[in-house]
Amino acid sequence: MTLDLTLEEINYILLWVGKAPFAECAPLINKIHMQAQPQLPPAETEPVIHTHEETRTIAGNTETVIVAD
Repeated sequence: MTLDLTLEEINYILLWVGKAPFAECAPLINKIHMQAQPQLPPAETEPVIHTHEETRTIAGNTETVIVAD
């Protein structure tokens, strides 16, 4: 059997199934996740900003600053 549901519909079903006792619903939730995961688009990730510390001396004052690479 194959069902054609939107992600919103699946999440709604999981919300209600998840209200059952864990021992009863965990196998079904796991089965849904295992089948849905390969079909989901890749998650967008936050950009990574690399930084490093530098010590600078200006007019006799020394300070450590964080600088983006």
